[in-house]
Amino acid sequence: MFLIAILVAPFAQVVAAEELPGEAQKIINEFDKAASSIRLKADNAIKPFRANAVKRLKALQDKYCRAAKLDEALAIREAIRQIKGIHPDPGLLRAKPEQVGQVFLYEVTGNLKGSVWGTEVYTSDSHLATAAVHAGLLDPGQTGNSQSQNTKGPEELSGLDRPWGNQSSLGSLERKLHY
Repeated sequence: MFLIAILVAPFAQVVAAEELPGEAQKIINEFDKAASSIRLKADNAIKPFRANAVKRLKALQDKYCRAAKLDEALAIREAIRQIKGIHPDPGLLRAKPEQVGQVFLYEVTGNLKGSVWGTEVYTSDSHLATAAVHAGLLDPGQTGNSQSQNTKGPEELSGLDRPWGNQSSLGSLERKLHY
């Protein structure tokens, strides 16, 4: 599994940061910190239940495989993915400001067909599977699980698009993707 962080400018759709008074930004920052803490506690409380359910479902999946009931075994595999929170490759990652701090899992098969913007830090209009190949995390055709976390990003993003070699300066963007 590899880690991807999607960098998101806070509240970009609501109000530009330069228009927001400092007192208001302080309140928003306090809220963001509290909400992230609550999400983390909830995720930690769910982990043992998730692990137990996955363990029991894997045993059941094995039973159905041995009995040559492959449709049922595949349905159980999909249920395991859902419990783990693994989603299919979304293509482009569209992060929203309210998703800062959230973690998402994707099953990705590397390819060279999409576009990428950046190096090591990618904009969220980059294709996830192509960015995984570009970053050297997957080979074309190789499948792996990607864990992405939405994170606040810098105002400026520039980089060298390897292996294609296109230098780019992308300016201020609302969403960014980081491997």
